[in-house]
Amino acid sequence: MRLPTTLIVLLCCALLAACLPSEPTAKPWRQELTVAVTQDQGSVEAEFRQQLITLFAQELNLRVRLVPLPPDRIVSALLSGRVHFAAVGMRADTSSGLRFAPAYQTVSEHLTCLIPPRKLQNLIEKNITVISDSAQEQALRELQETLPDLQWETRTTGTVADLLEEVADGKL
Repeated sequence: MRLPTTLIVLLCCALLAACLPSEPTAKPWRQELTVAVTQDQGSVEAEFRQQLITLFAQELNLRVRLVPLPPDRIVSALLSGRVHFAAVGMRADTSSGLRFAPAYQTVSEHLTCLIPPRKLQNLIEKNITVISDSAQEQALRELQETLPDLQWETRTTGTVADLLEEVADGKL
């Protein structure tokens, strides 16, 4: 018994239709863009980043949810999928497995102290404090390759502005 070609095509279409989900699954990023930001809200830099994020989300027709995080928790939030991307000042470090977009701004680190050292070697004698896992700490790690005795203190709370205030008050 031979089935007509039309019947076979209809049967195949019915089987294929049964394989498709009844409704496409909604992906969370299609509704809301979750962005990690540093906890320095209120600063000019934070406001600028927030405006960029908002414009980007508007272009994609998405709502934005900002997730303020300390610098040492941003990479883990990205890797775990808790946030879609981070709008923070990070140095491109591909060893973490993250992909970095081209920089929209370049930054150079500066040492701020009451009595600046005349030579890099004299940094070894200074008490240096940075925010944990910040671009400044990464710069110190790179410098430590040429100055192995270089040491610094890291803080997991506070902002760069807090550190600058402590320098100005003579506490650091």
